[in-house]
Amino acid sequence: MFWQSGKREAKMIHKEIVLDAVIYIQQCLNRGNQLSHHLLQEIDFKSGYISSYLPSSMPIEQAQQFYTGGKFKSGDSFISNGYKVESVPTLDTQLIETIQHHLQQNRENLCLFEDILSKPSDPFLKRLNHPVLVYQEQIYFLLQDLEITSEKITQVINNTTGAGDFLCAFSSSYVDFGNKRMITSDQIHELAQNTKIVAVGAYDGEGYLIWQK
Repeated sequence: MFWQSGKREAKMIHKEIVLDAVIYIQQCLNRGNQLSHHLLQEIDFKSGYISSYLPSSMPIEQAQQFYTGGKFKSGDSFISNGYKVESVPTLDTQLIETIQHHLQQNRENLCLFEDILSKPSDPFLKRLNHPVLVYQEQIYFLLQDLEITSEKITQVINNTTGAGDFLCAFSSSYVDFGNKRMITSDQIHELAQNTKIVAVGAYDGEGYLIWQK
């Protein structure tokens, strides 16, 4: 079974997603860059287990509407320019805890995030306090730290979710990528081969589908 945090399980369950989930993940990866393409080559998504953190009362038919949001209760409201605005609830907390657990299991474990919109020349990349890897004109964010904090993971997720389709590969490598700036196609291929878990954005940015072997 996929690792679960016990903090919010009273309201959220790890529900198996079937039917169109494989097609949805493949469509997301088809829009991606080199990491996405290698994952499509190396992984048979039909052979794994696809799931998401969802309200326990949600019908499976609604859970399979991967492109639409509004499936979770509204978040806190606040006033902006005289208008009441409700924040959109997301499942970032569950994903953050899953990433943190993966990284803390082994020093070779890492998470590679694909940014399909940013370019190496973008000024904001110089202000980031986490490793940025460049392949040709493609950008990847890396987390590889036994003592990773939830705050640092949140920063990377926020950078990535604002860059189109979200993709995180849970992989491992003996290479210390934290000291590198460039990454090769062969290295991306190897990380795809070592990938045990893939998380893609779903539900209009409010949640994720998670595949695991």
